[in-house]
Amino acid sequence: MPLPLCFRRMQLSTDLSSRMARGVFVMMLALAWSGAGRLAGPQTANASPPSERDQKVSNLLERLGPLMQNLKAADREVPRDTFDLGAVVQATGNQPDKIFEWVRDQTAWAPYHGALRGARGVLLDRVGNSLDRSILLAELLRAAGHKARLAHGVLADKEAGDLLARLTAADAKAATRPAAIADPIQGAVVPDGQNPGEAAALQWEQAAEQVTQRVAEQAPAIASAVGPPAAPELPALQAAARSDLADHWWAQYMQQDKWVDLDPLLPDGLPGRANAVMKESVELKDGPGKLPVDRSLCHQVVVRVVAEQWKDGKLRESTLLESAMAPAEVLGQRININHLPLDWPANMPPGAPVESIARLKGAVLGVREWVPMLSVGTDQITQSSVTDTGEVNPKPQLDPTARMGSTAGGAASAAIGAFDTAPPGPAAKPSGQLTAEWVDYVIRCPGRPDRTIRREVFDLLGPAARAGGAVAAPSFSDDARVNAGLSMLGQIDILPLACQPSPQFVEHLLIGDFVANGGALAGVLRPPAKNSPPATAPAKGAAYRPLNGALFAMAVVRQQCSRHRNDTYIDRPNLLTYHLATQVGKGDQTMARFAFDIVANDVAVRPRAWGDAYAIRLEQGVLDTSAENLFVPASGRIESAARLYGAPERWVTVRNEADPQWAQVQLPQDARARIRAELAAGNVVIAPRKPIEAGDRQAVAWWAIDPRTGSTLGKGSMGWGAAMGEYSVTLQRIAIFVEENKTWICMGKICWGAASMVATILGMGFVSTAAGDVSQILDAVCGEP
Repeated sequence: MPLPLCFRRMQLSTDLSSRMARGVFVMMLALAWSGAGRLAGPQTANASPPSERDQKVSNLLERLGPLMQNLKAADREVPRDTFDLGAVVQATGNQPDKIFEWVRDQTAWAPYHGALRGARGVLLDRVGNSLDRSILLAELLRAAGHKARLAHGVLADKEAGDLLARLTAADAKAATRPAAIADPIQGAVVPDGQNPGEAAALQWEQAAEQVTQRVAEQAPAIASAVGPPAAPELPALQAAARSDLADHWWAQYMQQDKWVDLDPLLPDGLPGRANAVMKESVELKDGPGKLPVDRSLCHQVVVRVVAEQWKDGKLRESTLLESAMAPAEVLGQRININHLPLDWPANMPPGAPVESIARLKGAVLGVREWVPMLSVGTDQITQSSVTDTGEVNPKPQLDPTARMGSTAGGAASAAIGAFDTAPPGPAAKPSGQLTAEWVDYVIRCPGRPDRTIRREVFDLLGPAARAGGAVAAPSFSDDARVNAGLSMLGQIDILPLACQPSPQFVEHLLIGDFVANGGALAGVLRPPAKNSPPATAPAKGAAYRPLNGALFAMAVVRQQCSRHRNDTYIDRPNLLTYHLATQVGKGDQTMARFAFDIVANDVAVRPRAWGDAYAIRLEQGVLDTSAENLFVPASGRIESAARLYGAPERWVTVRNEADPQWAQVQLPQDARARIRAELAAGNVVIAPRKPIEAGDRQAVAWWAIDPRTGSTLGKGSMGWGAAMGEYSVTLQRIAIFVEENKTWICMGKICWGAASMVATILGMGFVSTAAGDVSQILDAVCGEP
């Protein structure tokens, strides 16, 4: 069975440790096709009788413990030299010269300014500027027991130019990235001759072939429609690289009361030799993963939650939450945004029958105050709340949330109480209204202006009405307000990328998440004692931790599937997000909505490929947009620029609002307002002349291309979420979602399954017994079709 073109470069290994280390991805492979599609429908008469089901659950409980032990053993076999400093020190010993040679030879220089990757980031993708590579070297020296610090000097332009010439020549000779990243494996071995996952692997391969084919067809068409770059880029790239080199860093270690220079910049560098005169030294900060330089030299991502209020004929924005993070310092940590409803109904019987959508609507409409919460690893950040009238409370009282837990899972589990809550009575006419909420992502790079990218949580008003100037007192339907509340009850997972994560690192993280959820899976499988009285509140057990499978899978896919993966790297934070929520549609139909959103996908090009930088970035953007479709449900509503883009006569290229082509774009006013914002930002837009038929509905999407750099990204009708899917779900299914921490176990089946793409990339053509066990676990928890 041939692999797609984008996978055929990968070679597979037959050694046992490699197979075990990749077991978690095999599980994702099984989940993607055995469980994800089952989210849509209610249970049928074909379900197993209770006695048989109870026996199955009992058997699964018996196997769950050994499964978790096997996964822990598999994690110990994952090669760690791409993410663990200790593994490198063990390989090199504690000799400073050997450590220096390892960094010099196993990592490569790439131009950018400031601290982006940090020590572990350079390990992950084996590239970095002089500062990040020196941070890695200094941290390795310290891990080996030596006293180390950073040294900093400034080079004259001519000196930097001479170094650039030498580095460019060396880069041209390097055909590939360092071998440690290639992760060679060969041929998939089927345990005991069984291959129950072959059909799943084949489906993924077919999907990946579609991505490859789309990129091959669409990238040249888009490049032709946009034309050549607005100006030659080579001089600017060379000037920027000289500037980056002029700000030069290296490491020093203490030997017999004397600091010894270790400068790994050049391939022929030697201990004791530095490429600049030291002007200052910087001590390493305590704490693993902390960047040792001033914050002004660090790349950062600021997450800001902004609410909009209409009051007295005016619109006003207020910041509810703002937090900055350095992507290098949160590598591997789970980051998400959700909301706590402060006055959700207190009566929450876990088995309450779902009789009326009106009760769900009533509960959502009854919430008067919401608190946005940012979770970064184990830290939970809350600052202000906002009321349904748009008023901001800088010191919200969080005590009422104690009955529903301190996490979004707990808040969502409280939703079961909605089904025993009557809709609230008429309220006094408010003096103001909450009209919208957004998340602003601010990307801060040293030496560059901040870039702010806005993403909608909900928008009751719409950009067209807002752009029109004065807004009269708005009036919103209850259904619109319910969906706004359900959007806030959803979740946004965030993955800031400071580097390209290695496959081994992703394996390690997903195995860890899998093992961490063992207690939660056991808790929902374990039946209550016989003859026990009905519970009045959800049972409290181990918390379920949803996987970031879709985000990490995308991070691997977008690099491994690129024809130019050896010529590109990340030189500023990239940002991937995944949205998950429920909505109420026409006829009170309840929907589960999944949306993959690439917020920032800028890539840099290695010096050896500078002549093709524009075309490479454009192709990367087309690949990113097409690959998004791999991580949303395969049926239901799909909104994707890559899927919709086709016959050229149905699309037009618009360069500014004065362009005659703009008059041909007959799209909804909100979509036109969003495209205007793209044009105002200097982007070229390729848009359909009118909405495109997509099944039983009309869809809108477009491409935004930076004519100076070639950076490209597909957008959907909301201005984000180029890949969006919806499944119809029943009220009974929602009851399963919200009961006893099952919310993200059931809805998150899609997220687990998305990581299966990594399994295919890493060449796993088999499904282990453990994968079948976990698939059955999720079926037992969420209900079989």
